Amino acid sequence: MPPPTAAEIDFRHELALHRDTARKIQVDIDDFFPNDGKTRYSNAYVLLLCWADEEPKLPVSLELDRLQDVFSGWYGFSTEKWEIPLESSHNKLAAKIMEFIELGDDSRRDLKIIYYGGHGMLNKGRQPVWMNLPDSKDKAFRHVVWGGIQTNLEQAQSDVLILLDCCESGTANTDFGCGTTELIAACGFDAAANPVGSDSFTHNLIEELIDLSGGAPFTVSLLYNNILSRLSKWMPDRSGVKRKSPVHVTLTQNSKLPRPIQLSPRLVSSTLSSKSTVSVGESNTRTPLAPNLEDNRDWSLGACLTSIPDMSCYSDLKGLPRLAVNIWLQKPMSLVDLQVETMGDWIRMMPVLAERVQIGPGVVDYCNLFKFIQETFPEYVLWLLRSLFMLICY
Repeated sequence: MPPPTAAEIDFRHELALHRDTARKIQVDIDDFFPNDGKTRYSNAYVLLLCWADEEPKLPVSLELDRLQDVFSGWYGFSTEKWEIPLESSHNKLAAKIMEFIELGDDSRRDLKIIYYGGHGMLNKGRQPVWMNLPDSKDKAFRHVVWGGIQTNLEQAQSDVLILLDCCESGTANTDFGCGTTELIAACGFDAAANPVGSDSFTHNLIEELIDLSGGAPFTVSLLYNNILSRLSKWMPDRSGVKRKSPVHVTLTQNSKLPRPIQLSPRLVSSTLSSKSTVSVGESNTRTPLAPNLEDNRDWSLGACLTSIPDMSCYSDLKGLPRLAVNIWLQKPMSLVDLQVETMGDWIRMMPVLAERVQIGPGVVDYCNLFKFIQETFPEYVLWLLRSLFMLICY
């Protein structure tokens, strides 16, 4: 066989790159399908925060316990209530937040929800501060500087939803981060939050979470809009006291693939819990749909034919409709340019129920043609075709 030409060498390198990219994307999405059409997150974690010494005038635990029941019971989220200690309050809270971020190895496929109910204010540096008591002159006064701790959440790989029911809480620190981070605060940075009761942010948050739990997945923006609508329908009494409007801020977002946080109850069924996965590049009994040729193999028509995968291993998918999507890139792209993680996120966002999604490189057109022949003609016809072309090529 004559040595390969420069064009053939370039073609092999480009194809090897695309095949490697396809494998990485396949590994990234394997454990997501079959999808349930409800959520793109593999896990959802909730951390509910309050002070260990609750002030009698602000009994946030009454609403916090009910909110915990909603997240764990109605939505099936992994929920933990944690009380901020009075000793080394800031450092221990910062350590707890870092521990919370690392749940699930800080996977971008997970959702983290942080809630705080209690006193809050802005310090002289305009940083949000949480306090156990409103009077800083009280000997029992303790505080944490939340602004610095929140930055760690914004740098997490997973999506993060921050819910704050405290005064002067609607602030934005930065627009740089990894995953999507959204904030719903009880009021703006220059206002006092509504007190505990039917007027409070937490009470209306609970009511809207319950109302939305039975429908389709909803965005944080819709949740905020519903809370705002509920609060705006309230009429002030004769004292002239008005409800404070909540604030919604998107703190960080992936510029390559902007996507909002979505909430929906988690489904736990035998179908989803027992689904099988195929990890491309690992040992398994399935043959990839795309020919898995080594770099030093012959790329002739005969070599392509002899590498046609055995479709019989996909007998469990027979009878299911299939949608094929081919993407023609405008120019050659490196592995960094293709951004495997972003491509995986894009595929998981598809608005259809899929049993399996198979990713393969765009090899050559006649390979796709023979895949069609293999699926259409009986096995003995394929055996004759393989034998014929092997004789021709060798």
